[in-house]
Amino acid sequence: MDLSPLRGRYILLAEDNPVNQEVALALLEETGLRVDVANDGVEALQKAAHNAYDLVLMDVQMPNMDGLEATHALRQLPQCASLPILAMTANAFDEDRRACLDAGMNDHVAKPVDPDSLFAALIHWMPPRGPAPVVGHGEQGDAAVSAGKEQALREALAAIDGLDLAFGLSLVRGKFATYRRLLAMFVDTHEGEVVRIRGALDAGDLDTAQRAAHSLKGSAASLGLVRIQQAAAAVEAPLKGAAEGAAAASRTALLELENELPRLLERLRQLL
Repeated sequence: MDLSPLRGRYILLAEDNPVNQEVALALLEETGLRVDVANDGVEALQKAAHNAYDLVLMDVQMPNMDGLEATHALRQLPQCASLPILAMTANAFDEDRRACLDAGMNDHVAKPVDPDSLFAALIHWMPPRGPAPVVGHGEQGDAAVSAGKEQALREALAAIDGLDLAFGLSLVRGKFATYRRLLAMFVDTHEGEVVRIRGALDAGDLDTAQRAAHSLKGSAASLGLVRIQQAAAAVEAPLKGAAEGAAAASRTALLELENELPRLLERLRQLL
């Protein structure tokens, strides 16, 4: 795929999950795109109002103001009326896609992000506007890990039950140093996540518990941590509708996550 039409273009990434931010940045900056990051819909609205972006990648579930609200607000600004806005969401149901379109978004990019699908969508919605400067981006840190050590680490990671190394690497276009860095970030970001979710459930704060489980699910999906992704999804599912008994059902599902997550984090700490 010819990615030259993306070089030098200026986009906004609205994403609250730190791990997903880094995964997306690793892909986007490799193409020569200039990327600003907004941590929620409020920040996205502020940045888009003051910068001439070529396109916005908008996560749907964010705190303070979600992607749907932010998009609707952006469409009220004259300078953003025709700005391409692409939804980024793990919700693949037709009604979720329809909600994105109804809010004013142009298209939908599924999470976890497939690099080729993302680049194709960017090129489709952001056609070239003339020669752009070539921006070189090299993979930093590869030389720091010898071939022998890297191979040993690859084998150790591949042996972890519930970690799909091939899939995780495919999401960063096979760049092992980037994947290794993102795994370390996952460990730092989600240390104590089970305690935070349980604390929110005990306090009756189902929204905070749901957001934490959703964030963990998204991070895990972006790295091929399939067992954690499934366990976090099971914790999140009862909380989405906040029906009667949701907290109890979520606590039951949390037991599996409580068993899996600390064990994975400890193993990754040992290896990384």
